[in-house]
Amino acid sequence: MLNKKFFLILVFIFVSGALVSGCGEKVKQEDVIVKVNGYIVTSQDFASEMQYAPRDVYGKVDKNKILDLIIKKQVLIQEAQKQGLDRKPSFMRAIERYWQQTLIKELLDTETKRISLTEKDVAKREKVLTEWVDGLCKKSDIKINPKNLEKM
Repeated sequence: MLNKKFFLILVFIFVSGALVSGCGEKVKQEDVIVKVNGYIVTSQDFASEMQYAPRDVYGKVDKNKILDLIIKKQVLIQEAQKQGLDRKPSFMRAIERYWQQTLIKELLDTETKRISLTEKDVAKREKVLTEWVDGLCKKSDIKINPKNLEKM
């Protein structure tokens, strides 16, 4: 329970910090693309958004559409924070689940690269990864409470 509380506090700090990025460091005026209620979007932030933006048939990105999306997203995030939605337990649980899934994906991607198996070797890769995960479980201290499990 303590670990979960610590994790939720850590997630809250991370989310809050991400939303006020740039406050602790001096941002050069030439790097500022837009400010939304004091929140600064830098050229680096904008470039990152553009990297994932949809392209037209000619492979180009509409910078004005991206800018509009960034502004609307930031306005909505700020409104959600004003309403305290970022502190709701359901939000924190969703962030925790996302964090867990992403961390596991990163670990499995890293392990897949380590064992040097290609996409063609899907069956072998799954077998090797399954054996690796089973080995990790065997090394772990796992205590199951059958009575509480039965109540579920």
